[in-house]
Amino acid sequence: MLLVVIFVTEPLAYVPNTALAAVILVSAVGLFDLGDLRLLYRTSRREFLMSVATTVGVLVLGVLPGVLLAVALSLIWLLYVGSQPNDAVLGRVAGRKGFHSVSDYPDAKTMPGLLLYRFDGNIVFYNADHFKTRVKAAVAAQRTPVEWVVIDASPINVVDVTGLRKLDELRAEFAKDGVSLYFARAKRHLETFFDAEFAKKRRKQFKQYRFQTLKPAVNAFIKYQKAKGVVLDETYTDEQTSVSPVWREAVQPPRQQETGTVPIPPDPGPAGD
Repeated sequence: MLLVVIFVTEPLAYVPNTALAAVILVSAVGLFDLGDLRLLYRTSRREFLMSVATTVGVLVLGVLPGVLLAVALSLIWLLYVGSQPNDAVLGRVAGRKGFHSVSDYPDAKTMPGLLLYRFDGNIVFYNADHFKTRVKAAVAAQRTPVEWVVIDASPINVVDVTGLRKLDELRAEFAKDGVSLYFARAKRHLETFFDAEFAKKRRKQFKQYRFQTLKPAVNAFIKYQKAKGVVLDETYTDEQTSVSPVWREAVQPPRQQETGTVPIPPDPGPAGD
């Protein structure tokens, strides 16, 4: 190509435009990776459609506008996924350690009065309302009245001011119904998004509502129930699941209970930082 550009530019001036266009078209065909497109079509229809849209955008709008269109589509998709992340009500599964989604394991057993909930995403301005709605739906789907809601915060990496306000609103609304809101496995680095003094004051204020893991939270709830004269089996062996495996379909507001204060156990166990 370098030799042609240096020595054959003048003869090229006599080549018809149609012939030059044919050369460009033949060269451009080689840029299309049809094999990769077929693979995208088989593995992810969404990414296949985004690839086609990007290609059409480049051909119709030009290279730079087409690339910007691809970036915009990617951001829209990320916002959509982030606004409605997966969530789960957790229970114990026979033969498995830890706590698992009752939707994945319909035979999982939950403890009456205790709701373990996991939100697989951050709580920020564009999904904070969705988080609040989903927690309420999980409470409403319980077959027995809920006294404690424990949020497994291990997947949460970012919480902004809007998310923090929604958490406070949720806590206040639950308190009116006699439901306590707790958190387990919350990451300490979440405080870095806020003023140091504010974070320190808030950590001290809500320390009794935080647990290092889900296990101490369950033990604290058992102890709280024993203090009221209710005996629960820690291993759930004698308890059937108290939440429907299809709880995701529940959209009604949580059941109303008598207004009361937030119950605090005599000794909630080791709290997280």
